[in-house]
Amino acid sequence: MTEPPIFDRAAAVARLGGSVALLHEIAKAFVEECPRLMADVRAAVARQDAKSLADAAHALKGTVAYFSAAGPCETLDVLERAARKGDLSSSVVLLGVLEGQVEGLTAAIAAGTS
Repeated sequence: MTEPPIFDRAAAVARLGGSVALLHEIAKAFVEECPRLMADVRAAVARQDAKSLADAAHALKGTVAYFSAAGPCETLDVLERAARKGDLSSSVVLLGVLEGQVEGLTAAIAAGTS
């Protein structure tokens, strides 16, 4: 079974009303903001702070969703829902998964919007 692409450019452009220019603007903002957003997620996991983790995961998920990136969106959704329930038992493992997904997404965005 083939995995879907981490960044679905066509779906992202469609989500943005067909505007490739807007996709480029959002991609630029993502590249600038993603390190801070990931740092917020990492810090919340390190502190085992459920509220901060839920908020940070939600913020990053909103940004990632623009790119129709199913994998990172799903991981962030699981992190957010678990944190809202106060269950941080899998947060370290999920953070590891997310790190790889975001790295791949960032590379795919750079390749797909240049």
